[in-house]
Formats: sequence, C-alpha cells, structure tokens
Amino acid sequence: MIFHLFLFLSLLTGASTLCASLSTPISAYGEPQEIVIYNRILARVGNKTISVLDLVKKMDLFLNSNYPQVLESKLSRFQFYTSNWRDVLNQMVDTELMLHDAGEKDFSISDGEIRETLMARFGPNVMATLDKCGLTYEEARQTVRDDLVVQRMNWFKVQVKALHEVGPQDIREAYQEYLKQHPREEEWTYQVVSIRSPQKDLSEKLAQEAFSLLHEAKIDMATLQEKLHTKEKEQEGLSFFVSDLLVATERTISKAHRKGLEGLKEGECSSPITQISGAEQTPVQRIFHLKSHAIKQAPPFKELKDQLRQQRLDLVMQREDSAYKDRLRHRFSYLFVFEELPNQFEPFSLEFNHS
Repeated sequence: MIFHLFLFLSLLTGASTLCASLSTPISAYGEPQEIVIYNRILARVGNKTISVLDLVKKMDLFLNSNYPQVLESKLSRFQFYTSNWRDVLNQMVDTELMLHDAGEKDFSISDGEIRETLMARFGPNVMATLDKCGLTYEEARQTVRDDLVVQRMNWFKVQVKALHEVGPQDIREAYQEYLKQHPREEEWTYQVVSIRSPQKDLSEKLAQEAFSLLHEAKIDMATLQEKLHTKEKEQEGLSFFVSDLLVATERTISKAHRKGLEGLKEGECSSPITQISGAEQTPVQRIFHLKSHAIKQAPPFKELKDQLRQQRLDLVMQREDSAYKDRLRHRFSYLFVFEELPNQFEPFSLEFNHS
C-alpha cells in the first residue's frame, strides 16, 4: 500500500542540525524546560478544523509508533515538530478530504477490526500509551477508524487502478529497459609487469627471466619485485614497474591491456609482449598476470520480475495518488488558514530555565 501519512523520515537528523542554524546553539542552554505550543486553527476542511494541537497529537502518534526515543527528548521533539508540521498539515487535509469522499460510500468498519488495530498500534497497555500521546480512548478509536477508511479509499482509488494498469507486457518492457541500463560487461582483475631498457635485447632477456620466475618458479609479485629491483641497480637505464591490482571493464580497459590479457585463464601470466608506452611512445616489455575474469550480466527475467512489477506499481500508484488528491482538492472546499498569518509564524518555541 501507499501511505503518505508521514514522508519525513529523512528529516530526523538530530538536534545538531537545528543548532547549526541558530546564532546561539540550543545545546548551550541544555535540555529545554518546555515546548511552547501556540495553538490556533491552521486549516478548515468543510466543517472540520485542524489546529496546532491536532498536529501535535498526530506527530506524537507517529513518533510513538516509529521513534519512541524522540518523545523522551523535548529538544528532539521540538526539531521534529518544526521540521514537519507543514507536511503533516497537508497530509491531514488530504485525509479529511478522503473521509469526505468516503462519506458517499458504504464502508463497514467493525468494532473488532478497530480493537485489533488499536492493540497492534498502541500495544497491550493501550490506555498508558494514549495518555503519553495526549489522546482519549474515543479519540484513538476515531483516529483508527478514519485511518482504516482512508486505507480502503486508497485501495479503491489508487491501488486497484495500478493493479489493473500494470500487466505482464509492462513488466517485460521494464525488463528490456533494465537490460539497456545494465548491459553485459566483462571485468578483468590483473597486474602488469613493465620492463624498459635502452638496450632492446636486455629488456627482452629480463622480461623472459621474469616470466620464467612467475610461470615456472611460481614466485609471487612481491618476490619478483625484489629480484627486479636488484637488476635495476646493476644496469644503467633499466627500469621496471609492478602495478597494483588493476580492475577494468570493457568500457575502461585500454586496447593494449586487453590484447595482453587475451587468451589467459585465471591465475595465468602472459608471455612477454613488446608494446608501445602510451605516454613516452617507447618500447616496453609487459607481462600480464590475470587474477580473475568475470562476465557480469543482468539476472534472468524470472529473478527480477517481482521487483520490476513492484517498481512499476509504485510509479503508477504515486501518479494515481497525486491525481486523486488533486481531484479531491478541486471537488471539496478547504482553506489553509495559516497562510493568512504572518510569514514568520511558527507554532512552536522552546522555553529554557535560565536560573
């Protein structure tokens, strides 16, 4: 199901974000004594009014279900309120509009379903949890009933349409698009030994010796590097280089390196190859040691079809949800009263003990 009840999880970033925006960090005052709530009507939907206290109750219910630790800190709760009250207000207006729409339908919500949802949402000690959130039992019952009605409206107006629209052909098309975005790709993990000398015969001889050490004596690259370092000191103009472990794909590997790796199996070294260095345009003897070679390709359709179907459903449901909310706002009357208030209006502030 799509639920746009609270789309602000990313806003719970801790009190440090809020402090950074103030001239004097809130943390300098310690834990606030109280959250001051400036209660007033913020919106009207038909005959229903939505006040700041209504917002607080809604936000506290969300925190109790998802982030109960935030309720324990006035500072964290204040930040949550100030960051999200406008989004919650919009959601509450949409909920009331959906309830108006549902009033024309015959929805039967049983007492048993309400009690079961109350227990699931507030736990076995319902009254203690409600008291913590500032709700009466009747208010909680009505909230649960409204939520269940909204879920049904969401099902009929949004989800059913998406389920009818997204068929097997849509999922096949989504898979073809996935294949375009994730083409088959080879990946090589390897090292390269490079030997240079003004004397061509010497560099070829040393390259052959290095190959024999790797291929027949089975020494590792670290040992080879030590042996070549000794040779480098003995011969003027001789230089060698053992690369770090390289990882390349079809898109990133150079033509020279790909040619050097051709035909190698994992763990094998190539015979010395004379190549031209791209930077100096001078001959260089190279030995390629292939560590691994993988062919990465998209999983088969049967492994992705459920994921792709859900992604398509999510996109269609988002579109239908937005369209449904727009239709409701054009069909029923509502008013955001807070828009008539001063631009700097904020419904919450903090009270500190300065003694």
